[in-house]
Amino acid sequence: MAHSDRIVLATSIPPKISRVSGGRKLGAEYQDLCVRSWLDSGFRVLSVNDREEIPDLAARYPDIEFAPADRNASAMLGRKTPYVADLFSALIATSEPYLGIINADLVFEPDPAWRTQLPAALGEAVVAAQRYDTASLSDGAFRRFYLGFDGFFFGRETVAK
Repeated sequence: MAHSDRIVLATSIPPKISRVSGGRKLGAEYQDLCVRSWLDSGFRVLSVNDREEIPDLAARYPDIEFAPADRNASAMLGRKTPYVADLFSALIATSEPYLGIINADLVFEPDPAWRTQLPAALGEAVVAAQRYDTASLSDGAFRRFYLGFDGFFFGRETVAK
């Protein structure tokens, strides 16, 4: 896929993550699965993190571009989560025509539709995505998570308006 046709995603990969699949605790293995799923889906990924977090994360994820955040919401959240405005700023600094913001704990099903159908659906619209949860990544039933949205995709022109 040509660089000009790609979707660039902004997220904030946490230094540590904890998930359970089928009763088995997953940590870095789960985050690795998330990152691999984004790359296998054809996205370019930009992670906005506190400067202190970047060296270790960049060593773990050499295919991800990291951008430093000079501020974070630690006073409100107790962790160094960047502000959404900083994710937008990082996206605006890229050259791709299609942009997205996702939560860092999402596993995407690698499918050509991300590359072909999603850009075609954007136009002047914003596409919001809800996650599906499961008790087991290998054999669990999927249930839609109705309490919010975990991904937003839009064209560069939409941000400029």
